[in-house]
Amino acid sequence: MPGKKAKKKYFDEEQERASIMYLTATTISEKNKIYNTYLQHPLEKMTESIIRRYKLYVEGMTYEELFSDTISYLITKMDKYDPHRISDKTGKTTRAYSYFQTIIKNRLLANRVKEHTNMKRYYFYEDAYRAFENNEEYSYEIDDQFDTSVTDMMKNIIRSIEKELAEDDISVNENKIGLAIIDLINNWEMIFESNNNKFNKNIVLKFIREYTLLTTKDIRNNIGRFKALYFLVKDDMIENNEL
Repeated sequence: MPGKKAKKKYFDEEQERASIMYLTATTISEKNKIYNTYLQHPLEKMTESIIRRYKLYVEGMTYEELFSDTISYLITKMDKYDPHRISDKTGKTTRAYSYFQTIIKNRLLANRVKEHTNMKRYYFYEDAYRAFENNEEYSYEIDDQFDTSVTDMMKNIIRSIEKELAEDDISVNENKIGLAIIDLINNWEMIFESNNNKFNKNIVLKFIREYTLLTTKDIRNNIGRFKALYFLVKDDMIENNEL
């Protein structure tokens, strides 16, 4: 009796090679041809599978909108794939399959978090200002204005966090915290008290809790890699006389 025929994988060595071809293609038309021929169906299948398997639906989006948003975002990140990067988790070069899965999951998680956060953000900022406005214990003075070097550091931190979120070993909680920190930096003006220029550490923690829905303990247990990233960026800028 002949053996059972193995089921063909939707993303296999052919797609891995096509991902390299996509990276090395020099024209848009060439990239489009490679994508349409070898990658479109497998990546759409991967996206559909992840949405349904992990139930990463978003209340404010139809399935079609969520699917389309995820695919569109994935395409913008395809050129960021580095086939020569060594994974800290496996010690081997990163596979396109793993990279694309991570990008898809991160986008879907970001939409889940954003859906919840958008409903609360306005009220959070208003309440946070009032609750901590006169709390001297947790505040410290800052300069009247950020100089260019600090602004550049913030941009560098955001870029570094975005790169970190594409790592194979990023956990769900770390992903949430990373996205929260990016949003926090992008909206830094909203958490500075306009009258006395004080930056409140409690507001930062409260913001991350509201954004991620994690406990303080979970945040402290998963924020370590981003603290280390901050010091790496800062030390690098100091060493290059940029800060």
